[in-house]
Amino acid sequence: MFEAKPYFEVNREERFFCFLLAHALLSSNSLKEKFANLIKSKFNFQLNPKNFEVYVEAAALRDYWRSLGDPKIYNSVIEQKRHDIIEMILNYYKLPITLIDESDFFWTAGPKRKLWSPGHWNEAAIKETELEELKKESLIHVKWAFNAKPDIMIISGSSVLMIEAKVESRERRKDKTKYQQQQIQKLISELLKLLVPQFHNSIFSNKMLKLKKSERNFSWQEIISLAIPSEMDEFTIKSFSAFKERYYKKDLITKNATKSNFI
Repeated sequence: MFEAKPYFEVNREERFFCFLLAHALLSSNSLKEKFANLIKSKFNFQLNPKNFEVYVEAAALRDYWRSLGDPKIYNSVIEQKRHDIIEMILNYYKLPITLIDESDFFWTAGPKRKLWSPGHWNEAAIKETELEELKKESLIHVKWAFNAKPDIMIISGSSVLMIEAKVESRERRKDKTKYQQQQIQKLISELLKLLVPQFHNSIFSNKMLKLKKSERNFSWQEIISLAIPSEMDEFTIKSFSAFKERYYKKDLITKNATKSNFI
């Protein structure tokens, strides 16, 4: 029989803690302010605590493509909008627009072909083209960007903070190219600035949230130290406290032991 513990004490799901952080930020004005101060002090990146939009697993490029129109219905006006988006991507990588009509991977099958979302492009077909290797890789990376879901995206006025959160897992790499998740996030930022009017003038920052803090990233310990004193609901406090107990208790014991060695 398992131990007689409530689930919040044993829950290890990364997505849950991302949801919990998003909930905490939206629920507490004081936490928003402290979080904005943390980001400012560590990364010199400005967030306005009075203007927070928090999205978990934000598939922005995918959703903007879908907003152009129903992919199951052929419509010449919608097709032109899709064509314009693909043209902008090709121009960004200095690729010829003629590639659209010359390459089947851009298109669905059937008598009335429609342009695929880049998230559906066939990687094997891209690799078979006569493009330079770097150009092929660029198109494949665009596909990954359209399918990617940064764990947390915070929009605060013209500032956009994208967070890749890790608890027990490591940063994943794509394929043999070793293209990292954070690199995909940076590409998402570039494509949003290019393709989406809302983000044309936005300033993006891409950070990792890990168990251990560093100069380039921030830690769950820093977040929890801000969250637990805030005006949170009981469940959120208990969940963050259980997280702290599980992952940082050893650190506390080690620090105390180290201090005692010098006494």
